[in-house]
Amino acid sequence: MHNSPLFFVGFSLIALAFITWLNIVGLKFGKWLHNMGAIGMWLPVLMVIGLAAVVGWRFGPVTSFPAASLVPTFDVQHMIFWAAIAFALSGAETASFMSGEIKDPRRTIPRALPIAGLVIVGCYILGTVAVLVLMPAGQVSSLQGLVQAGAAGAERLGVGWIVVPLALLITIGNLGAASGFLSACARIPFAVGIDRMLPPVFARVHPRWGTPYVALLLQGGLGAVFCILGQAGTGVKGAYDVLVSMGIIAAFLPFMGVFLSVIRLQREPAGPEVTRLPGGKVTSIAVASIGLATTLVALVLAAFPAPDEPDKLLAVIKIAGMTAVLLGTGALIYGLGKRSARRAEGFPDAVDAPIS
Repeated sequence: MHNSPLFFVGFSLIALAFITWLNIVGLKFGKWLHNMGAIGMWLPVLMVIGLAAVVGWRFGPVTSFPAASLVPTFDVQHMIFWAAIAFALSGAETASFMSGEIKDPRRTIPRALPIAGLVIVGCYILGTVAVLVLMPAGQVSSLQGLVQAGAAGAERLGVGWIVVPLALLITIGNLGAASGFLSACARIPFAVGIDRMLPPVFARVHPRWGTPYVALLLQGGLGAVFCILGQAGTGVKGAYDVLVSMGIIAAFLPFMGVFLSVIRLQREPAGPEVTRLPGGKVTSIAVASIGLATTLVALVLAAFPAPDEPDKLLAVIKIAGMTAVLLGTGALIYGLGKRSARRAEGFPDAVDAPIS
C-alpha cells in the first residue's frame, strides 16, 4: 500500500491524532514514544549497515565507488537535494524550546548537541553508503530507500523476515520524531500566549495534565489540513516532496532570523549566564555566518520541484501556496494577539490612534 494515497492520508491522520492525544496527556507518557522513536531512528540504520557489510563481504557491492564519483556535481538537478540534507540535519535545536522540562538544561543541551551532530552525520553517511552497497543508485527511492535496501540485502542473504521489524522500527522512529516536534513546537505559541502576543487561549493549560493543549490541538489540526492539501492532485511521493519543501521553507525562515541575531548580539557584552563557544565572538560569528549561508541556499533550492515530479508547475504552486497559508495564518493570529495585548495594557493601536 506504499503507493496508495488513501492509505497514506489515512495513516497520517490517525498517527497525528494519536501523537496529539499523547502529548496532551503529557511528557510523562509522551517521552516513551520519543525514546522509542530515537531507537527506531538509529537501529534500522545499524541493521542496514550490518546487512551491507555481510553482502559486501560475500558478494561485493552493487555500486562502485571511484574517486571521481565522490566529487559533488554542481547542477540544479543534484543541488536540489542540498536543501533536504540541510533539513535532515536540523531538529536538535528544538530541545531548547523545552528547557523548562529538562534537568539542568544549561549543562545538558550544550553537551548533547555536538554528540547528536556526530551521531546523526555518521548515521547518514554510513547509511547512504550501505544503501548503495545493496542497491544501484538509480533504483533508490527517496521515500523508502532504507526499506528497499534492507529488503534487497535480506533477500540476498535469505533472511527476508528481517524486513518486517525493519519497517516497523522506521515507522516507530517517524512517529517518535513527529511527536517530539509536536511537543517541542507547541511550547512556542504557548509561551507567546503567556506574553499576550497571541490570543490568551494559547496560554491555557489542561486542568488535569498541565499541558498546552490548545497549542497542541491547533498544530495537530493544521498538520492534518496540510497533509490532505499536500496529497491533492499528486501521488504519495509527490505529496511527500511538497511537504518536505514546505517544511524546509517554514522552518528555515526563522533560522535566518536566529543566525542574524547571533551575529548582531556579538556587539553586546555576554552575561554570566551565557554559554560561549570556544573562541568567543570570532567563532560565534563564523559559525552563524555558515549557518546563515546554508539557510539562504536551502530556502532557494527548496522552491524547486523534485526532478522526477511529473507536474512541476502544480508542485511549485502547492509549495508556495501552502507555505503562504501557513505563514499568513501565523502572521494574522500574531497581529490579532498583539492588538489585543496593546488594548489590554491601555495602549491605542496604530490604526485606532488619532492623527496629530
